Amino acid sequence: MNGAPVYIAGMGVISALGCGVANTIQALETTRQALRPGTLFPTAATQSFKVGMVDLAETGAAVPRTHLLARLAADQAVADAGQVPDAVVVGSTTGGILTTEFLLEKGV
Repeated sequence: MNGAPVYIAGMGVISALGCGVANTIQALETTRQALRPGTLFPTAATQSFKVGMVDLAETGAAVPRTHLLARLAADQAVADAGQVPDAVVVGSTTGGILTTEFLLEKGV
């Protein structure tokens, strides 16, 4: 890192807490609970633990759900910035996904 300043021109948030920065901030400030039983796909553990799940209308698109969610957040960020950016930096994670998939397969 060279210590150069970083400028955030626009933000977008798609999360279990809400759609958009303002909705997410309101949910955090009011400590709204966003975890619930998962319903995206059946598992033996569906009712035993809660997940942070984003509701997304079925689009019939041939792209993965994660790509659709990222596109929604990117659209929000561009709208928030008020201009088309020169560059885009995306922060996201599927941290622990291999462990999660393993445990789901085992019915844990």
